[in-house]
Order: sequence, then C-alpha cells, then structure tokens
Amino acid sequence: MNVQEILAPSGREAGWMGDSSRGAALGRPNVSGYAGKNGWIELSVTPGAPPFHLVRVAIDSQGYDRGGVYWGLNTRERLFGFIGPVTDIRGFVWATDRDEAKRLVRELHPYARFFR
Repeated sequence: MNVQEILAPSGREAGWMGDSSRGAALGRPNVSGYAGKNGWIELSVTPGAPPFHLVRVAIDSQGYDRGGVYWGLNTRERLFGFIGPVTDIRGFVWATDRDEAKRLVRELHPYARFFR
C-alpha cells in the first residue's frame, strides 16, 4: 500500500474540497466510513484491530501537499496523515510530533494502535 498516494492523491481524486473554479482545494477530509446502498455507513475501530499507518505529510514552501491541495504554512506543527485498518478510515491531524499525532488520532479512534 502506498500510504502517501492514498492520503494525497494526484489531481482531483478523493479528497478534493472546495470549488475548483476558485483555485486549489483547502485541506482534505477525515473519513470514517463509506457510502452504502442505504446511505452513509459509519465505521469504527474495535479493540485488537490491525494497526494504523501514521505518516508525516510533506508540505511544500507554498503550503501545498504533493496532490496540489492547500494546507497553509504552520511553523509550530507538522501535518500527519493516518490510515486505519481499512482505507475508509483515514484523515489528518496537525501535531508537534508523532506522539502528539497518535494522541490526537486516538481522540477520534480510541482503540487505534500504530505501526512503528
């Protein structure tokens, strides 16, 4: 699995936010589910679930990720992306370091464990 490609796909694939006629998308969504036949299916992480991937997302000097989405420039924190046991659980947190990023992900998904 290419974690960076899932978190920041090139172009306007999953995660495009905003009106493309007005410029770059602003951020990407946190997702914990998928659209089923009868509406949104919410997913949660259960005890003992496989670990999450947690990676630092590169932001260029202009505030964009590799997929061209604008995040802005933050000199105090770094952007981390996470993917749960399935790619339908994924998202982003701003944190000063990896340990804080884990804590913030656990606020969303209390049973989250992480690969090293």
